[in-house]
Amino acid sequence: MLLVTIALVLVQEMAVRLGTYTGKGLAALIREQFTLRMTAVALGCVLLANTGLVVSEFTRASGPPSSCSGSAGTSSSRSRPSPSGRSSRSAPTAGPSGSS
Repeated sequence: MLLVTIALVLVQEMAVRLGTYTGKGLAALIREQFTLRMTAVALGCVLLANTGLVVSEFTRASGPPSSCSGSAGTSSSRSRPSPSGRSSRSAPTAGPSGSS
C-alpha cells in the first residue's frame, strides 16, 4: 500500500505542476500527445489506482481494533487463570441475610 500511495502522490503532483504551467488538465495534455484510446487507458489506470487506495484505506479503518493488538491466534472468549492459580471469575457473593 505504501508504494501505491507514493505513486499516486507523484502522479498527482506532476498533474498539478503540468496544469499550473499549461493551464490544461491531465486528460487534455495526454490527449494532445496520444490517441483517444491511450488517453482512456491512462485515465482508467489512474481511476483504478485511486479507487484501490480509497477502498484499502476504508477496509483498514473499519477493521476490528483487536486485529492490531498482536494477539493473533488466541481466543478472547476464554478466561486466563490468574497467577495465584484461581479462576479470574469470582463467585457471586451472598447478600445480607434476612434473619432477624
